[in-house]
Amino acid sequence: MANVLIEGRVHKASQALLDARPGVQYEILDHATVEDIEARIAEIDAIVLRVTPFRAGTIAKATRLKVVSRFGVG
Repeated sequence: MANVLIEGRVHKASQALLDARPGVQYEILDHATVEDIEARIAEIDAIVLRVTPFRAGTIAKATRLKVVSRFGVG
């Protein structure tokens, strides 16, 4: 089972894609802090970020992480 952590809300169509994907479970954190992410980073396979910083110390704790995606405008 792939675990995905998503910072902030995503469009309903994006969420529907995740819902339809077998073997994927995800958690959406509204207003995530660096500490929120660090508390979960060791158990996740992918993370989708908006504005929360993703620091070297967090990456060092990411033993399963395979994908980092940052989305937004700019």
